Amino acid sequence: MVSIAVCDDELLECINISAKIRACMEEMGIPCCIERFYSGEELLKALGRFDMIFLDILMEGMDGMETARRCRELAFEKTLIFLSSSRGYVFEAYDVEAFHYLVKPVDQEKLKFV
Repeated sequence: MVSIAVCDDELLECINISAKIRACMEEMGIPCCIERFYSGEELLKALGRFDMIFLDILMEGMDGMETARRCRELAFEKTLIFLSSSRGYVFEAYDVEAFHYLVKPVDQEKLKFV
């Protein structure tokens, strides 16, 4: 079973992306467990449980880029995927070895290739 974290400070956005990810995983026949977080600080406390993280960049408090840096500092070597309404951080995503960078609203078809 694939363990997935979705972190976005916007409640509805977090719920929406979680539902899209679940639908894609079910369509591909991959069992998964998805947990939602609404801040980078919350996510960091539970980091070790996940195979994959979907992380918003523009968040209140600790933003997604800082959260990703801390994940890597804590030796999180698994898949990190950024979600953002802005294309302006795409090059910074390379600094934290992000696997992918998806622009919101996320197209469910694009999720299949992640």
